[in-house]
Amino acid sequence: MANRASQRDPDFRMSRDDYLAWAEQQPAGRFERIDGVVVAMAPERVGHTRIKGEVYAALREAVAKFRKERGSKLRGIVLDLRNNPGGLLDQAVDVADDFLNKGTIVSTHGRHAVDDHTWTASPGDITGGLPVVVLVNDGSASASEIVTGALQDNHRALVMGTRSFGKGSVQTLFPLRGNGAIRLTTARYYTPNGYSIQGWGITPNVEVHESDRRVEAFGPEHEDDLNHTLKVGAKPPKPAPVPLAADIPSKPPKDWPKYDPKKPSTDFQLQQALKLVTAMANAGDHGTLVAPATGKRPI
Repeated sequence: MANRASQRDPDFRMSRDDYLAWAEQQPAGRFERIDGVVVAMAPERVGHTRIKGEVYAALREAVAKFRKERGSKLRGIVLDLRNNPGGLLDQAVDVADDFLNKGTIVSTHGRHAVDDHTWTASPGDITGGLPVVVLVNDGSASASEIVTGALQDNHRALVMGTRSFGKGSVQTLFPLRGNGAIRLTTARYYTPNGYSIQGWGITPNVEVHESDRRVEAFGPEHEDDLNHTLKVGAKPPKPAPVPLAADIPSKPPKDWPKYDPKKPSTDFQLQQALKLVTAMANAGDHGTLVAPATGKRPI
């Protein structure tokens, strides 16, 4: 998966080996200071965390640092999973669990009962119940979709951005004679509400695009754009409208400044996420102000 530059510059080129070499050099977590406030925080004192690649271990340490330095002045968290291609299942479960006190995180269902598993949250929210907004786009895949789906379906966070990639299949490695092996798809990942991530991805509660025009993509935008992809199950319902987001535009205005990764103020999606999570904090909402889903689960 390429970085954000690949989606903004149609002339961008990077080989797989070059990307793997680049990814290997990236730090365990990227935590910044913006406007003199802790870790990519806006003037409203909202923590903004971008988690890249497979590494989630630094999240707990970073949130603890936010809370220690800012205390009651820390009003919310923006979990930025845009262009996050995923990582390990156990890391995704741990991240989701860090924001939850109870509930299902993710489940797998396959052809055989042995492939069915469910992961649930344990008590202990490292944020102390702060409002959370998760940012996603078509580069958010696999483990990052597990985290997003868990927080969305458990009404712990609002999701903003565009539909995620939709990589929700489980591969198992089977050994063969002669020191060989074959990797087969044996199951699919399902969100707590029982919908398949495969193909559909995660649909945000609040749709916000990064540009007012179509941005050239680096490869397929979604799993279901590929040939010979797995068939998907029931289509997840569209999330209910979010009253607090009624005045948030879905696209930036024509005069919005050109995106500069060194200037968070030019990141339209991030700015809207900061606006939303601040509104949640002002409203005293530590959930999502969205009524729980009703009806029979599709599984």
